[in-house]
Amino acid sequence: MKNSYLIIIFLSIVKFSSAANIDTLLIPNAELLVKLGLKNNSNLKIYKLKIAQSKSDLKASNFFKTPQISGSFNSQDNLKLSTTSIPGFIVGQPGKNINISFGKQYTNSMGISAVQSIMDWQHLFQSKIAYQNTQLLKAQEDQSIQNLKIQILQTYYAVITSLTAITISEKDLQLSDSIVNIIEYKFENGIIDESSLNQAKVNSNNIKQNIIQSSTLVRQSIAYLKNLLDLPASTDLKFVLPEQLVVFNKQPIGVLGPDKALQPLQQMVKIDSLQIKEAKTKYYPKINLVGYKGYDQFRDDLGIDLKKGTWNDYSYISIMATVPIYAGFSNRNKVQSMIYKKQASEEQLKSATQQSILNDQNLVESYTATMELIELTKNNFELLNKITNANFEKYVNGLTSLDIYLKSFEDYLKSENTYLNMVSNLQIINANFEGRN
Repeated sequence: MKNSYLIIIFLSIVKFSSAANIDTLLIPNAELLVKLGLKNNSNLKIYKLKIAQSKSDLKASNFFKTPQISGSFNSQDNLKLSTTSIPGFIVGQPGKNINISFGKQYTNSMGISAVQSIMDWQHLFQSKIAYQNTQLLKAQEDQSIQNLKIQILQTYYAVITSLTAITISEKDLQLSDSIVNIIEYKFENGIIDESSLNQAKVNSNNIKQNIIQSSTLVRQSIAYLKNLLDLPASTDLKFVLPEQLVVFNKQPIGVLGPDKALQPLQQMVKIDSLQIKEAKTKYYPKINLVGYKGYDQFRDDLGIDLKKGTWNDYSYISIMATVPIYAGFSNRNKVQSMIYKKQASEEQLKSATQQSILNDQNLVESYTATMELIELTKNNFELLNKITNANFEKYVNGLTSLDIYLKSFEDYLKSENTYLNMVSNLQIINANFEGRN
């Protein structure tokens, strides 16, 4: 028995500890979710790291703007010294040309060289492309932020609408169950037929079905929100229902912020233009300024002597120009390839821009139409609610038939679903407005 008590105490401690690890997050509005998403979303964190990496690549691409300094050491065995022909009279043999070799078999040299690019169009455009690549990542980040905001807002509104639907349906279910109990009593006493009882049960089952569907949507939406916000699965989200279910667009009708989905495509066209120019620079000359400061040592045997006076100064400054003359057709084909790539990017941007314009027009038109439908369906919902309540009182007092009440209650449930569906559609539209502004 003592061991049983210990097990119970242990299980209680484990249960309490597990409950303590569950964080509860109260969600009063959509703005809080958006802030959490912008702070925690892993995709946005990855973009920030990629942008930081791209900025480092940009700095590295500007290497040609500063001198490149390097040190060198060389030990050389001249297996065969070059010969030079000189007049023979210099060595006492007039009328002849004598071939003699200058220098020694072994040469050591060490020094420091500096190379400064004066004209290097290829590296210049590569640097510009690196900068535009950074801008491309920023544009992709802005697009990702826009998409994330829309996804969070749509999911938030889905939760709010579903929770409201559950609240309404639970009230409907209480009334429906009361009617079922009354009808069951009358059916058992032979006052009404079975069809009326079955219709009442159908209405009650439909309400329960709506509650289950709404509850499932809430759970799925919350799980999706946790994924968007990178919250632990154990986090418990509690939502404060707004006083007003319908959230109206905060911006004037027709006012939409720029579609950030177009920005990466616009950036790609800029990059393709620079890549065409960069490909053409392979035909351009390169000019470098070269400076060298070093020392040479000439020896008859292999080795190195570090004593003072055994090394001779050797330094120079030169301008080196290289001009490409022929490299087959690779350069020309590369330029043509980049031209085709740019044309494809321009066509993609043109198509996406046209699609964005049409989507925006449809969004504004859908908002206007949905607002009109909201007013109508809400009015019907409220009117049928009053009619149903009135028919219920009449039925209880024997002033109307059960069929009339059940028909009005059925119409009420249909109008409720229609109204909530219209509300859901409006919230999806509003999420697009808010995500773009």
